[in-house]
Amino acid sequence: MIARPLIVALVCCFALTGRAEQDATELTQISMISWLLGNWQQEREETIRTESWETVAPGIYRGLGQSLLKEDGSVLFSESLLLYEASGSVVYLASVPENKLPVPFGMVSASSKHAVFENLNHDFPKRLDYRLPSWCELQVRVSDAGDEGFTLTFARVSADCGSELEAKP
Repeated sequence: MIARPLIVALVCCFALTGRAEQDATELTQISMISWLLGNWQQEREETIRTESWETVAPGIYRGLGQSLLKEDGSVLFSESLLLYEASGSVVYLASVPENKLPVPFGMVSASSKHAVFENLNHDFPKRLDYRLPSWCELQVRVSDAGDEGFTLTFARVSADCGSELEAKP
């Protein structure tokens, strides 16, 4: 379920663009990053980090990121994510417990295997750099738009990714 501040921010965005709905044929920017859709997981010794993305409407992807304790599945951290296209631009909206309001990041570049989102006015992170080295691997660089930050490496949760042969989208 989308948090109330996230819904308010999305409604405001659509109100500002004057378009509550868009024709699917106009959604060219966000379709470039459809490779992000699906379930991703990173296992560590004591925790499991997940990121899941789904299409909820034309031009809108909803995501959920969580860190879970392996021992009992309890949630250590959770974030609600939203990607949407408005006026030809893609916005990445992150709702995390540390911030009262969702934090927007604008997509500054995208390709069939790479997308970069930035908000240089935010304290940290300022840049989110998503890369798809292979269909079964996702790397997310979370940084200050410089050298400080960290990289998360996820595996796609899919039967196609269980073998050595790489699946194609």
